[in-house]
Amino acid sequence: MLETAATRQKQRPASLSAKGHVDVLSFGCSEIAAAILAGWEKQNPHAALAVVDPHVERIRDVLSKCSRIRLLCRADRAKALKPEILLLAGKAAVLDQPCPALVELAQGAIVVSIIPGLSLDLIKERLETEKVARVTPNLPVMVGEGMSIGHCSPSTLTSAEQKAVASLMASVGQFNWLENESHFDLASAVSGDGPGFVFSLAEQMIMTLYTEGMPLSLAESLVQQTLFGASAMLRQDARSPAALKQEANLAGTSRTVLEHHDALPRLIPAAISEAHQRFQGSSRRMQS
Repeated sequence: MLETAATRQKQRPASLSAKGHVDVLSFGCSEIAAAILAGWEKQNPHAALAVVDPHVERIRDVLSKCSRIRLLCRADRAKALKPEILLLAGKAAVLDQPCPALVELAQGAIVVSIIPGLSLDLIKERLETEKVARVTPNLPVMVGEGMSIGHCSPSTLTSAEQKAVASLMASVGQFNWLENESHFDLASAVSGDGPGFVFSLAEQMIMTLYTEGMPLSLAESLVQQTLFGASAMLRQDARSPAALKQEANLAGTSRTVLEHHDALPRLIPAAISEAHQRFQGSSRRMQS
C-alpha cells in the first residue's frame, strides 16, 4: 500500500512516477485537504502526490514552497494518472453532474471522501466503484493534531486498504474507524464542532482577564498554556475527566456557577445535539 508505493518513489522524483502512478490524488483541494497532503508529504518526502483543482494559485500559496505536489487545473489533465488513493475533497456538487474523468480516476483507486454529508452508497453509485471510505477530519489537522473518523464497508476494502487510509489520516493527527455509518454525524458533531467549543471557551477566558486589567498578550499566553496543559493531561493521565476535575480543585464559586446552576451540564449536551441535528440535516439534503 502507501508504504510500498513511497518506497518505490525513492529512486525517482515524484513528478516522474512510473506509468502515471501517484500515491494520493486530491480531486478538489480545500485547506484541510492541502494539510492532509502536506502531512503525508512530510512523513514520506518521496511520495507522488497530485491535486486537481481550478484554483491552483490559491493552493500553491497554502503549500510549502518546497512542496513537490503536482498541481493540475483541469480533470482531463489527470487522465494518465493512476492514484492509489483518490481523495475526494471538493464541494458536494462535484457529484451532481457526470464527470467521466473523475469516474475514470476512481477505477482501481481507494476513494476517500472528506466531503461532509455524502453517504457511502451515493459515492459508490456516482463513481461506479465499491472501494470507498468516508472520513471526517477536523480543523486541527491544519497543525498536525486532528481527530479524524472514518467508515467503510469491510467487505469492499481489504485490511491493507483500510490500513492505507488510516496511515494517510494519521499523518495529521489521530484516526479511528466507526463500525456504524449511522454514528458518523454524531461523531462529527463532537470532532467537527468540538474545537469551536474550545475556542469559544478560550475567547471568553481571555476577554475576562483583559477586562479585569490584564495585558492582552499575557491573557492570551495564560489561557493558551492552561488549555494546552489540561488537554495534555486528558491524553496522558489515566484518570477520568471527573477525577482530574477534582484534582484541579475547582473553586467552590466556580463549581456553583458551572455545575450547580446547570451551566455546563445543560449547555454542552445542547450544543452537541444541535450540531448533530445540523449534520443529519445536511446529509439528508445531499442524499435527496
